[in-house]
Amino acid sequence: MKLKAMSAALLLTLPFWACAKDVTIIYTNDLHAHVEPYKVPWIADGKRDIGGWANITTMVKQEKAKNNATRFFDAGDYFTGPYISSLTKAKR
Repeated sequence: MKLKAMSAALLLTLPFWACAKDVTIIYTNDLHAHVEPYKVPWIADGKRDIGGWANITTMVKQEKAKNNATRFFDAGDYFTGPYISSLTKAKR
């Protein structure tokens, strides 16, 4: 019985394999209210901004323009950490 169930499940999934396509997943987590970009000496010799929500937005938009199967996920914890969250008491 178990073999029949597994065989049936396998056969039912075959049509979906024919429609397979690449998906790009962009994922962020624990941004801790780092709203503004900043420079660090160990990345691009400190010559390029990293981080910041505007940079993330630009990167996501560029990737979605190249591939409409791009998905963006954020796992939260994006508004606690540095001074801005203390000033706003983590309220949006």
